[in-house]
Amino acid sequence: MKRAYGYTRSATGETSHIQIQQIRIRDYCKKNKLKLIGFLDDNQASGSNAFQNTAFNELLFKIGKMNKIDAVVVADNDRLARNAEDYLLIKQLFERKEVELIVINNHDLSDLLSPTPMDAFMNEVMEALQTFEKRIVKKHKLKYL
Repeated sequence: MKRAYGYTRSATGETSHIQIQQIRIRDYCKKNKLKLIGFLDDNQASGSNAFQNTAFNELLFKIGKMNKIDAVVVADNDRLARNAEDYLLIKQLFERKEVELIVINNHDLSDLLSPTPMDAFMNEVMEALQTFEKRIVKKHKLKYL
């Protein structure tokens, strides 16, 4: 049985957002026969720079030190990172450690065992859209300050 950690993040600080993600991850793991080791939660943490988030760094530490982690499960791409550069770097780090990244909302877009060129393209498009959305939100925040 594959061993997995669930990672959640919410910028708002509302624990209900974290709880909803945890429920989705727990259900996914149960349905797909993954052993959920536990959750690492970043509450009130921006996705703009994932590497500054405490729980995310703890996750990286665990991946680096423990060889018994097979997967990290997140509810959505943007829970991991809000910009394409960080997201791609995170995916590369996971691949080097042979840790599968499972994004629940994207799971039906790709066959994770043998992704096709179209799957890779779709992931890149989604990452670019997340970066674009982040820039729009930032622009609106600056406009109203």
